Amino acid sequence: MKLQSEVNLMGRSDDLRFRAVFDGKIQECKTNVKPYGFVEKEANHGWRDVEDTGLVTLKKKRVVKLNFETPSQVGSFGRRLDSKGVRVYEMDIPYVRRVLVDKVFMVDYDGCGCYVDIEVDDNGGWKRAGEGEIKAVSIGDEKSVKTFLLDGDEKEFLKDVVVHLENGKKTVVAGWNVDFDLTHLRKRCRRLNVDAEWLDYCYGFDMRNVYRSAVKGLTRYSLEEVAVYEGFPPKTSSKRICEMTRQELETYNRHDVELLQLLNEKYHFLDVRLRLMKEVNLLMSMNTAYQIGDSVVLRRLRELGYVAPTVYNAKKETYEGAYVMEPVPGRYRDVVDVDVVGMYPTIIMMHKIDVDGLRGECLPYLVAKWVEEKKKAEESGDRT
Repeated sequence: MKLQSEVNLMGRSDDLRFRAVFDGKIQECKTNVKPYGFVEKEANHGWRDVEDTGLVTLKKKRVVKLNFETPSQVGSFGRRLDSKGVRVYEMDIPYVRRVLVDKVFMVDYDGCGCYVDIEVDDNGGWKRAGEGEIKAVSIGDEKSVKTFLLDGDEKEFLKDVVVHLENGKKTVVAGWNVDFDLTHLRKRCRRLNVDAEWLDYCYGFDMRNVYRSAVKGLTRYSLEEVAVYEGFPPKTSSKRICEMTRQELETYNRHDVELLQLLNEKYHFLDVRLRLMKEVNLLMSMNTAYQIGDSVVLRRLRELGYVAPTVYNAKKETYEGAYVMEPVPGRYRDVVDVDVVGMYPTIIMMHKIDVDGLRGECLPYLVAKWVEEKKKAEESGDRT
């Protein structure tokens, strides 16, 4: 089954299950995985549910697996053992990510991404999330844009919006300051008693944050400013929402989603992220360098027969940083741009910089694999 959304963890022990979007439908699926961690085989741990393994630590010590009833027991028991000087392993991994690292379910967001923009009645000034009446909602993907306009009953109008997302199996909602759009939609649906469980499993992907990290030099990073900077069609109206005609509102609302489509077509922000999370088998909410890197290393260590140490209050090693020269203001000729970032993979592979005790089997192996896949994709014309 394909896991296509954020999850709600339910149950305990043998009945732990995910309620999420699987294969385009909200349903519950048992994980069939008890929460677990590891200790060295000779350790005095005192736990009752113990399972022998063929796994070892990075120091080549055999470990046993401790199975628990609930995810919270793993961390609490691990900390108790750690405080007594007992070495524990992989007891700091959140259960949902643990299940995905173990590939119990396969994440696949193909076709699940969309762009959303809402317009809220601004008559009477600013309103808190969920209070203002929603006047228009536009939803688009790489193929088309559909705009919903309020025409009478807002409850029925919102039902149509949610059904459209559900029928399209859209679980990743991209937008500009998308937290506002998604939060307002959810709260407005709750306020009007609209059945909108689908929205609970949607992830908001903020195109503004990603764009701001990638493109420097703008002032406010409003969508209007970005459109001018990129040479895209400008804002269609300067009127307030409550002053627009029906046609003006539709054009205005639709235009914002079309701008998001154009930005993704140029930069592939959403495409790359959806593809990456499928590749590393993690949820969109786990979209951080730490969680991605930690997860792929854990998975590779397991393939090699190792377990990773638990990190509780680890002492941070400090290193002397590089010398940064202050630029001297002025005009220069023959300036060269050197891609230093691109040297890191080569350095890792060349010098076999790896996890403690390993010599090229983990990090250099993973980097070499991704470099080769990137090379093949570029040769085939795939630049995402």
